[in-house]
Amino acid sequence: MLSRCRARPTRLVRSLHTTSSRKRDLFDPSDVDRPTDNVDVCVVGAGPAGLSAAIRLKLLEQQNGREICVVVLKKGAEVGSHILSGAMRLFTNEYSLRIPQPPQMAKMGTYVVSLSRVIAWLGSIAEELGVEVYPGFAGKMEFRARVTLLAEGAHGSLSKEAIRRFKLREGRDPQTYGLGLKEVWRVDPAKHEPGKVVHSMGWPLDIHTYGGGWTYHMRDGLVTLGPVVGLDYSNPYLSPYRELQACHPDATRIAYGARVLNEGGLQSVPKLNFPGGALIGCSAGFVNVAKSWVHSDLHEVRNVCPSFNTPLGVLGGIVYSGIDTLLLRGRTPWTFRTTSGQSDAAHTHRASKCTPIAYPLFEPPLSTDILTSPVHLRVRRYLPAGEDAGAEGTEPSKGLATEWWVEDTAVRWEHVHANVEEFAGLLGRGCPAQVYEYVDAEGMGTEEGKESEVEVEKVGWGGKRLVINSHNCIHCKFCYVKVPTQDITWTVPEGGGGPKYSHAFDPEVRNSGQG
Repeated sequence: MLSRCRARPTRLVRSLHTTSSRKRDLFDPSDVDRPTDNVDVCVVGAGPAGLSAAIRLKLLEQQNGREICVVVLKKGAEVGSHILSGAMRLFTNEYSLRIPQPPQMAKMGTYVVSLSRVIAWLGSIAEELGVEVYPGFAGKMEFRARVTLLAEGAHGSLSKEAIRRFKLREGRDPQTYGLGLKEVWRVDPAKHEPGKVVHSMGWPLDIHTYGGGWTYHMRDGLVTLGPVVGLDYSNPYLSPYRELQACHPDATRIAYGARVLNEGGLQSVPKLNFPGGALIGCSAGFVNVAKSWVHSDLHEVRNVCPSFNTPLGVLGGIVYSGIDTLLLRGRTPWTFRTTSGQSDAAHTHRASKCTPIAYPLFEPPLSTDILTSPVHLRVRRYLPAGEDAGAEGTEPSKGLATEWWVEDTAVRWEHVHANVEEFAGLLGRGCPAQVYEYVDAEGMGTEEGKESEVEVEKVGWGGKRLVINSHNCIHCKFCYVKVPTQDITWTVPEGGGGPKYSHAFDPEVRNSGQG
């Protein structure tokens, strides 16, 4: 339980990390000797889905009189520390046009709450029911569970492995994602309207880019705002953070965060179970802003997001979505499918076909609290799976097959070559925390280093090499989703590292229905 966990690591005030020549040895979990414990259910992730599942299991235990040992593993240093949550208007760079609000988004008279506080509350309930919650879990113990529930949020690292290993996405549409960026500002009291909620589309994004935004007036003079940028955008020169910068008010910024979220809808939900476990919550793609019952909600709005990725375009998608949500309520005989099978990364065009975007003077992202252990980010290429991939667990003698992958100089060279020459260094521009840099590399031409004896981190192409500032990472998973070469592997840090979103995100207020 929470009280049984080890002491939390020392917290430091974060400043953006820059290029360093220091070499870190990668963490190898197989080198660690650790005690083993057998449990009935192990839940990976202490978000809304993970904690709700654990609580439900303990309630069933009380109902049926059969003891169930449930543990919840959380990568954050404390429950809720890595949790980030996000009137309808169409904006241009000069005008604001009020458009009908989908009934699924009608929340008049309800509360705008902090999801991190809700999660902390759920954690206390889980504890009281006997769930063992391990925040800041660093792999010091090995849990062997009869059932493992993956509840890591959108594009979780273990969920991604399970989906690939067990071929859970076969026959489904690819999952699509948006990147939500959130800032908290303290504004002039004369401009503050507690309870006001505005949802928007359009500006600052161009007419070809799917996305939207929000502004919530909280209590104590605070306003949260930000965009959600669809990661199927085509122009590699686009910077989601620089788009957010265009929305900055004349006020004091006090907090910042970012996270990808699922947008694929019902068509992108993979097979949910695999031998010994299941996907739940956002790991399964269940995110929805409507009501409560997952399948019926997702079915009702199944064509809304996909309509923006049809020949209708963004404006046509707005019109269709209005008709579908206001009049048809999803009662249509058709379902839009992603017949191309393309991921968000595959929608990215070559830089030579796109126009660079002229942004205003750059303002660095606001520093957030961050713990000392950095995430592990690798440039890795997985080799094709064998014929028995996905067969694990079908027979008692079959365990997890070994997966083969490569992280050598050739892989690094190919990454830099493709991302610098063809995509204008998209990662360096798109990452909202300045984790990736393509820096000058003396002596690295177009072929040098591909099969050389130099350290992998020093391999480059065209006078550039990749530097990964892993200490900056705020766990948004942008790189995992959008890198065109799909060769970034994201592994959780030891000891609860990563962002610690402060109570600046927390103030609650009743929705007045304005906006």
